[in-house]
Amino acid sequence: MGSRDRKQVSEMCYCFFRLGHSLKNISKEERILAGLFLTNRKKEQILEYLRPEWHALIEKELEEKLEIIRGTFPDLTNWKYFLERALSAGINHPGFCVVFLKSRDCLSVSGPGQEAPLTEKMIRNKIDFQDADPESVLPFKTYSLRVAPNWTGYFY
Repeated sequence: MGSRDRKQVSEMCYCFFRLGHSLKNISKEERILAGLFLTNRKKEQILEYLRPEWHALIEKELEEKLEIIRGTFPDLTNWKYFLERALSAGINHPGFCVVFLKSRDCLSVSGPGQEAPLTEKMIRNKIDFQDADPESVLPFKTYSLRVAPNWTGYFY
């Protein structure tokens, strides 16, 4: 497999596992497609071919896409993550589970004297970043990065 194929397989695995134990009553293939639809906002060739009706709606907000999936698979309302019993009282379990479907920011910290080289590398690699500590409260430079859920790149 080429690098693009490996990246696509990695993305499909991510999407499958992001659903947790939800939608266990459908095929693995359908779970992967549902996961691809829910976790992405960019066009997906696999969805375009296998689920063109979802592909056309890929840029919708997550809440809207959840309703679309619920219309096809009503069992999605039964979120089943292994952490359910471990959550503290008062935590909204379905809301907690939805967080797993969203791309999150990650933080990068630069050591002393590394701020300029790190900034340059992020710009060169077209990584969207911002200062995570604009008031300079921390004793080191911290960046907030928006990366794709399956991003595995390094830029040392």
